[in-house]
Amino acid sequence: MNGPRSHNARRHEDRVAQITRLDDRAELTELIFRVGLCLDEHRFEDLASLFVEDGVVVTPSGAARGRAALVEHATASNAQFDRMQHVTTNVLIDFEDEPGTGYGADTEAEASLADHARIRANIVASFCQGTDPHPVAVRGGVSLGKAVRTADGWRFTELEARPTWATQSQESALHAA
Repeated sequence: MNGPRSHNARRHEDRVAQITRLDDRAELTELIFRVGLCLDEHRFEDLASLFVEDGVVVTPSGAARGRAALVEHATASNAQFDRMQHVTTNVLIDFEDEPGTGYGADTEAEASLADHARIRANIVASFCQGTDPHPVAVRGGVSLGKAVRTADGWRFTELEARPTWATQSQESALHAA
């Protein structure tokens, strides 16, 4: 069928697809922000809900596969700091459509929406001890993630923290010498 009706239907489908992608971008951006929130608030157990069951995390202090292991890894790497602040910026998202490969897709219609995405973000993290407002360390780097749409929304399949630079307080530097 050609004509105004099919043109309008196509325009409507295009608009729905654009809105869906905008919604996906917002959800994926929030997903990477929530990693920092969980770390900052020492809610390491909540990190598990941001990943698929066999999700992978790679950081300078090691790697972990599976929700329980990544919670353990995050706790071991961060619990010693009384306060942390992760600032996430410059979030870039690239979609990689792979129909029929979604985690938890129960129907063919859900499987056809099984989008995959790559996420890149800049991260600056400050680490403090006690009531001292001066950080004992400040680190900057890039987070690289892969995510998949699941029945529960977007979840990470992989997340890697690649450090770019680091500073430490003079007191920490003296103890390290």
